[in-house]
Parts: sequence; C-alpha cells; structure tokens
Amino acid sequence: MSETPEDVMKLARDAAARWYDDDSSFMLAGEIRAGEHDDWPVVRVTARAIMAERERCAEVADDYATFYRGLGCVHRHHIVETIAEEIRLGDRSCP
Repeated sequence: MSETPEDVMKLARDAAARWYDDDSSFMLAGEIRAGEHDDWPVVRVTARAIMAERERCAEVADDYATFYRGLGCVHRHHIVETIAEEIRLGDRSCP
C-alpha cells in the first residue's frame, strides 16, 4: 500500500490493532502497529475508509471555496482552498 500516506497507515494500523488489544493477542496487536500486517484486509479497508473520509472533507472545503469565489471574496476562497489542500495532504503537509 505504498500509495497510501504513512499518517493514514498509522491510523489504520492502530484501529486494526485495537481488535487485539483487549484479547490475549497483545503481541499480534504490536505486530499490526509495527506495519507487519499491512496486507491484511482489516488494515487495507480501514486505510481506504480514512482516505475516503479525508477526500469527503476536502470536497466540503472545495464547495466553500467555490461559494466564496462566486461572491468575489478572493481572500476567503484562497483560505478555504488551502484548507482543502491541507486536508488532502494530511501529515505530508507538515515540514
């Protein structure tokens, strides 16, 4: 899943590992968090869901940018476009 950003993978691994935290499989939870089971469906599906939600949120911001652009609010639509970009980039936007 190299195309999936690392911050998303970390969230997906943590979510998947929680299934095993309460069980006696704490070693397996650690392996999942370490990325040793990124090919498991529970990790892949969770990562896809996080990416889909991230894109949905960015689309909401895009809608606001379009609205402000239509009103002629130049600064506001630039701010909202930046917010949409930051949502899509996630941790990759931070230096």
